[in-house]
Amino acid sequence: MATGTLKAARDVIKQPYTEIASLGLQPKLDALDVARSEARDAWREYNRQGTRSALKDYHQFTTDAKAIETSIEADLFKA
Repeated sequence: MATGTLKAARDVIKQPYTEIASLGLQPKLDALDVARSEARDAWREYNRQGTRSALKDYHQFTTDAKAIETSIEADLFKA
């Protein structure tokens, strides 16, 4: 494959990511990643220890993640 062809293919592949980045959504995407990670960790803790606080944390982080997703979707529809 020629170098120019490979570059053209990479440009096509990265286009959606470039468009999303131009919308300024990276902070929300980062927050979503953190909320999902925290929810996973809380769920693992609940499975290991069975504590009510871990289950409560899991529900809170899951709720936070869903709210961030809703916000991102609203921003995308506006764009």
